[in-house]
Amino acid sequence: MEEPSFYRMPAHPMPYYQMPGYPQALWQEMESEKDIQKLKEMYPDAAKEILPYVEEECDKLEYDGSVMFDEYPDRVMMGRIRSQIYDRVKDRFELPQEEDKDDVFAMNQVSRRRYPPRKDWLGDMVDILLFQEMHRRRCRRRNCRGW
Repeated sequence: MEEPSFYRMPAHPMPYYQMPGYPQALWQEMESEKDIQKLKEMYPDAAKEILPYVEEECDKLEYDGSVMFDEYPDRVMMGRIRSQIYDRVKDRFELPQEEDKDDVFAMNQVSRRRYPPRKDWLGDMVDILLFQEMHRRRCRRRNCRGW
């Protein structure tokens, strides 16, 4: 009795994800994840240092009903998450201490901040990494594939 063709090994074995019957969409998602990881390796050093903290916060938010997956994420909640990350990483970086006095108030020895707290290059970097990571996870959850 001759064995069926599906029992025979092919002459050149293919990776499992390329075999017939393996969902093409899953293979594309795996390729996309590899691309993302390659690009993350090219991040500047500051971004590489901040990224684990961002990923940790996003891991905490990856559950059903989370603000991460709201159709319209709440700006206040995003600000809280950003502040938590910022407070954890700010000691790792030298932030410029600029003179925050306006000329008019300098004579009266009254100082006021020109910008709200956490609004500097580090805060912007945390925002960008947080929003990018949240977008990636939201897309993965919705099964976004390609463009």
